[in-house]
Amino acid sequence: MFKFKNTNKKDLSIYIHIPFCESRCYYCDFYSSIINEENTIKYFENLKKEILIYSDFLKDKNIKSIFIGGGTPSSVNSKYIKNNLKTLKEITNIDINTEITIEVNPNSINEEKLIDYLDSGINRFSMGAQSFNDNILKSIGRVHKKDDIIKAINLFHKYNIENFSFDLMLALPYQQFEDIEESINMIEVLKPAHISYYSLIIEENTPFYQLYNESKLALPNEEIEYAMFEANRRLLEPMNFQHYEISNFAIPGFEAKHNLIYWHNQFYL
Repeated sequence: MFKFKNTNKKDLSIYIHIPFCESRCYYCDFYSSIINEENTIKYFENLKKEILIYSDFLKDKNIKSIFIGGGTPSSVNSKYIKNNLKTLKEITNIDINTEITIEVNPNSINEEKLIDYLDSGINRFSMGAQSFNDNILKSIGRVHKKDDIIKAINLFHKYNIENFSFDLMLALPYQQFEDIEESINMIEVLKPAHISYYSLIIEENTPFYQLYNESKLALPNEEIEYAMFEANRRLLEPMNFQHYEISNFAIPGFEAKHNLIYWHNQFYL
C-alpha cells in the first residue's frame, strides 16, 4: 500500500487476482496458468484464508472499489467469485456506492455467470475485446471472435447494464487504420461507457517476444501507432468520451474509480 497525505486512511480499494485462463494470449506476461479445476479449488480456498487474515485490518475500512482481475476471472465457475465477495462483505464495509469490477472475456461470460455476478453486487464489467477483426484476434492468440463480443454485449443490454468497458489494443500485427475505424463503429453501436486503449508491448518470455526477435512479427511502426491513437482520441470525442487518463476514455460519470485510486496514489490492498 502507498501513503498519500490527503487520503482518508479508512478509505481503501481492493484488487483480487484470478490467475486462470482458458489459453495464453501470445502477448501476455501477466501471472496466469491454464485453468484446472483442482488448482482452482485450492486457489480459492487459500484466497478465502488470505481475506480472513486481513479481518482486523478491514473491519473499519470503507471499501471504495474492488477490482477482480486476472488472468480471466470469467473463466472460473462464478460460485467462487460469489463466495469470496460474500466473505469480504462479512468483514468489511461494502455498500451500493462501492464500485465492484470484474474482468470478463466474450467467450467465457454467459447468462448464468452474469446473474451470479449481479447477485454478488458486481456493478461494473471490463471486457477484453482487444479487436473486432477476427484475423487479428487469431493472430494474437485470442479464443473469441467478433460475434462473441456482440453476443456478450447484447447479454449486458438484456440486463440493463450500462457500466461496462472495452479493453482494446493498438499496434497489433497487421493492424490497419480500417481496423481502428471498425472498432469505433462498433463502440458507437454497442455503447460501452468506458474504453481502455492499450498499445501492444513486447514482453519477455512471451511467444511474441521470440517472433519479434526473429523479425517474424509485422507490427506498425511508432509513427503509425501514434497516429492510430490520435485517430481514436479524435473519433471518440464526438461520442462524448473524455480522455481522463493515459489509456482510458469514459463517458462523464463512468470513469473507473479503481483506476483513479491507482492514478492518485491512494490506499489499496
